[in-house]
Amino acid sequence: MHKKIVILVFCMMLLSPVFVAGQKQLVQDNTNTNYFDDTPNWQNENIWRYDIFYEGELGESMTYSFSFENLEFTVNETEGSTYTINIEGEVTGSLNLYDIQLISGTLKDTTIAGTLTVSKSNIGISQVDAHIEGKIAVVGIPIKTFTMNIDVTVDPPYYAVSFPISIGKKWTIPISNVDGTVNISLLENPINIDDIVGGDNAECTGMESISTAAGTFDSYKIITDGDTEEIYYASDAGNIVKAFGDISNLVEIELKYTNFGLNPEAPNKPSKPNGPASGKPGTMYNYSSSTTDDEGDQIYYLFDWGDGTDSGWKGPFLSGTVCEASKKWNSRGTYQIKVKAKDIEGHESRWSDTLSVTMPKSKNIVNSLFQKFLENNHFIFSLLNKLYIETN
Repeated sequence: MHKKIVILVFCMMLLSPVFVAGQKQLVQDNTNTNYFDDTPNWQNENIWRYDIFYEGELGESMTYSFSFENLEFTVNETEGSTYTINIEGEVTGSLNLYDIQLISGTLKDTTIAGTLTVSKSNIGISQVDAHIEGKIAVVGIPIKTFTMNIDVTVDPPYYAVSFPISIGKKWTIPISNVDGTVNISLLENPINIDDIVGGDNAECTGMESISTAAGTFDSYKIITDGDTEEIYYASDAGNIVKAFGDISNLVEIELKYTNFGLNPEAPNKPSKPNGPASGKPGTMYNYSSSTTDDEGDQIYYLFDWGDGTDSGWKGPFLSGTVCEASKKWNSRGTYQIKVKAKDIEGHESRWSDTLSVTMPKSKNIVNSLFQKFLENNHFIFSLLNKLYIETN
């Protein structure tokens, strides 16, 4: 695997949520009847908002632990062959800089802003222009203001996901040349970049239902032998919804909000199903959920029971009214149940967060044998009662 350079780590901080992004489209493979999600299209004002956590080190000059809260990516321009993506958010964490002397402290009032240029043909990153500005609070010395400016070009554009994406597909991430500079105000000299990135192997291994603060999404699971080891890409979110991996040390990404694919006339995301989280096979259980429609339309609800069945559309109900549905699972197991809503015009909401419901064994074998023994030997109760009275 190719050597990762200082600037790449910073780029990954900024770019991980947009390496795989876009709108759901279906194209038919000429060799069979399967359908695939093809190269996505974005629209102006599409937004993805993430919480991102990183920790690690950059060569010998820096160690860090950063949390990017509400880091927002907004499509600003769609003209021509590229997209322009605006970035903005807040940064917290700690930073250790090693120059002439050690500067160590925590970040205060720190923000990030900038733009990405993304190729439409393959959703590849071709340009990064970003600015981080804030303060470092160090015990015993005055608070230091710092800035970090990143100006990088990537040729050919770097992309991690090969479209059309399908389960079982394998690919090698192409090698790209990375050129540019990083200027950090607390370092004497700029960091000049002239290196390569890419060459990692990737594979789409399956589909999983992934719950995030933005909702629950059926997602492609992509594994790589590079820095970001697991990526969950959801077509309905138009982007990745979760990612885990090792960029120098650790990276965690979760989608908090997106307006991608949302119909403004659809009901809001329903509440997480309310009801028992465990039970016995063969027993009927009740679950409920509710949501509102900003236009006041009546609402239908659909419960997905996590076993390949659903409740069918129930309703209509007045906006804000609780809907109840009943379910009996006949087999042991753990089921992820969720709810979606639609208005009387057919505009569908996102899926709710999932509720995990476990149907354990209907009877524990040890307890069952003990209970059977007691049932067949009623004198035990009299004996135990007599012993209790005599000892008290």
